[in-house]
Amino acid sequence: MNTPTELEVPSLLTNSSEFHTVGNRSFFSVSAGMPVADALHEASCFLAAGDAMLTKTMDSGLGVDEVFGIRLLMAAAKALVDSSTAPIQFGNRQGGAK
Repeated sequence: MNTPTELEVPSLLTNSSEFHTVGNRSFFSVSAGMPVADALHEASCFLAAGDAMLTKTMDSGLGVDEVFGIRLLMAAAKALVDSSTAPIQFGNRQGGAK
């Protein structure tokens, strides 16, 4: 009887998720077919960067550039999380890249 040394779990893959829309068109999107673990890691990095920007600007206030940067980071992080939700919930059956 063969005993597997490692549990083989298929990688979960992201769905496509658009963000930073102007009107009805998007400038950016999360690519379908990327590993969910990588997408969630990037989302964490974007959230940390936004938090760092907020912390630095709390004393001096927020300018237009800081607000734009933080909103873009939050939108990117949200898109990464959104593109990972269905693959985590359903595996790559109903969610995930096709």
